[in-house]
Amino acid sequence: NKALSINPNYAQAYYNMGNALKDQGKLEEAIEAYTKALSIKPDYADAYYNMGNSLKEQGKLKEALEAYSKALSINPEYADAHFELALLLVEEENFKKARKHFEKTIEINSADAKPFFHFALLLQAISEFELSRENFLKAIDLDQNFADAYYHLGQLLRDLEEFEEAKNNLEKATDVDQNHTLAYYHLGRLLTDPEDFEQAQKNYLTAIDIDGKFK
Repeated sequence: NKALSINPNYAQAYYNMGNALKDQGKLEEAIEAYTKALSIKPDYADAYYNMGNSLKEQGKLKEALEAYSKALSINPEYADAHFELALLLVEEENFKKARKHFEKTIEINSADAKPFFHFALLLQAISEFELSRENFLKAIDLDQNFADAYYHLGQLLRDLEEFEEAKNNLEKATDVDQNHTLAYYHLGRLLTDPEDFEQAQKNYLTAIDIDGKFK
């Protein structure tokens, strides 16, 4: 034990072991390995972060939140930890704190589409529709194959009664992902004019072909 405390490289070994175990689905053993790494190197932000990921996979959300928070206390510029913490806070409906962590994620790493997308979903949930639109568009700008971003933007625009733009984005979602059931279904619902009946029916049938629950 004394040798382990003197040589911090062993912490790296336990950390790597934890990652390998996590990849194999051995989450409890992975957490034990991360705990050992942290007993040697208490300021190991990555170990706290990946422990948080393992705890989250186990459904232990409170413990995961604590692990992400510890990672951030060591490294306040840890973008992935801010992002995962924000997602957990959304699940807890703590939107105010989640917003701060999404904003910090984007401040640190503005090249990743996912934080913009999830931030847009939060903003949509709290009725900040224009800012939500901006963040969906930013996500799409960063990843033009982001089908869910097109889909949710389409839904937002439908709610804002911007029907033509809503239709365009739902169609784009189906172009990018030809198995996006919800996009086909809601595109069918959006096509209410009599002259669009055949196209609406085609979209409904496509949704049913992909997922029979839409029958």
